[in-house]
Order: sequence, then structure tokens, then C-alpha cells
Amino acid sequence: MRSLQPLTIGLLFSLTSLNVYAQKNVGWEAMVDLASQFSNRVGGTEEEAKAAQWLVEQYQQLGYQAQVDEFQFQLGEKTLTTRNLEVEIKGKSEDVLIIGGSL
Repeated sequence: MRSLQPLTIGLLFSLTSLNVYAQKNVGWEAMVDLASQFSNRVGGTEEEAKAAQWLVEQYQQLGYQAQVDEFQFQLGEKTLTTRNLEVEIKGKSEDVLIIGGSL
């Protein structure tokens, strides 16, 4: 059985936390789409970059702006580029909930 990766769980949680979208199972459908379309999302690969762009587009369709923070890391002799995504979803309280993960 394949385990859910943290970003997938974060995507599911953040998309389903909005009542309108939770009723339509958007979070679950997005998680299934992400896993189906981008099953090999190793950091620093083209597949991971495509998955990140796909996530940015999903949030844009919901009316949110995703901030993309790229950074580099070393893997043996190679320097690879990966990214973190940050999306702010305003709630009804002043409390802040930060959900993090990686592809």
C-alpha cells in the first residue's frame, strides 16, 4: 500500500477545510489527481517541478495566490533546485495554522 506524503496530506487538509469545497470532495479529488499525474515527484526533478506548478494552478482556480520559494540542494556532485509553496487561507479567527510538507 502506498503511503500519503506530507504535502499531499497538507493539500487535502487545506482544500477540504473550506466548507464549500469540502462538500464537493475537491480536496480528495485533488490528492488523487496529484498522485495519479505525478507519481514520481523526487525533489529536484522535472516531475517535481511540474507537480508544484500543478498545485499552484489548483490554488489559483480556488482564488488563492501561491508563493513559490525555490532553493537549491546538493545531491552528490549535482546541485538541484526544488521549491516550497506557501498559500495563505484566511479563516474566521486570528489563530494561524501552518501546514508544511514536501513532495
